[in-house]
Amino acid sequence: MSDLQKYILGIKNNDQRSENQLFHDYSFIVKELKRYYRDVEEETILNFYTDAIIYFINLIRSNKEFNEPKNLKAYIKTMVSNDIKEELKKIKATRLANKAYQIYFDVTNNAEKNLLITAYVENILKMIKGLSDKCWALMERVYFGKNYNLTADFAQLGYKNINSARNAKSECLSTYRQKANEIFNKINNYEH
Repeated sequence: MSDLQKYILGIKNNDQRSENQLFHDYSFIVKELKRYYRDVEEETILNFYTDAIIYFINLIRSNKEFNEPKNLKAYIKTMVSNDIKEELKKIKATRLANKAYQIYFDVTNNAEKNLLITAYVENILKMIKGLSDKCWALMERVYFGKNYNLTADFAQLGYKNINSARNAKSECLSTYRQKANEIFNKINNYEH
């Protein structure tokens, strides 16, 4: 009987020791992920790890049929990594917003600075509005869609084949990155 099967059997029998052992045996994942994701607090990673273990335990207890993972470490690490990636998106967005607010509120009565800030905001809005609806639909699916599959969804998005969808995705992301980098570099290089 594998360790995974022992955990599953113990958890199904409400054996607290099995749950504690599962939590303990894979806790090294927190340290591994902290070394990789330096911008995320270890406590946050530990919370995501705890959530992943609780989810796995509840899945076992639910008595629903589930595909037993072949590699429990990879299974747990993937769940935690996905949560960390979402957290990093929030951290990046928060940093950018803070920088924009800092610049905005740091503006004095200097008319030149006010014009500069207004231009930045207008450029960001133009960039966002300038991407086609089709491009936004594609980006929304790729980055925010659950269970997204470009191969299955290309026709629904209005593309003739998978290659045209992949090319459109590359062009859309390239355009977005280029425009965003130009604007964000101006914001980051702003002298106040």
